[in-house]
Amino acid sequence: MPAGLQVWLPDGTQVIDTSTYIGRTLAVVDASAISGSIIVQGLDQGIPFAIPVLHSNSGNITVGAVTIPQCTYSGTTLSWSRQAPPVGYALPGCTLIMGVR
Repeated sequence: MPAGLQVWLPDGTQVIDTSTYIGRTLAVVDASAISGSIIVQGLDQGIPFAIPVLHSNSGNITVGAVTIPQCTYSGTTLSWSRQAPPVGYALPGCTLIMGVR
């Protein structure tokens, strides 16, 4: 008999089964700088992902100034780079929620 996890809501709707991807959070990283890299233990144990969370209290922010970090992964190393904002605007702070699926 096959084994696996299956989860249903009270109304009978199935929300998780053996074909559902579930991520595992490994680290929360400050990626407020234009570029950087950090070693994240366990990043090589699956398919890595990063969820960017921009800080809304960063001051003088406009849509054109918001730059999401572009992430690359190599083994357990996460590297990111961001575009510089236009002159006169602050680069908004950013946190990356790192994990693997």
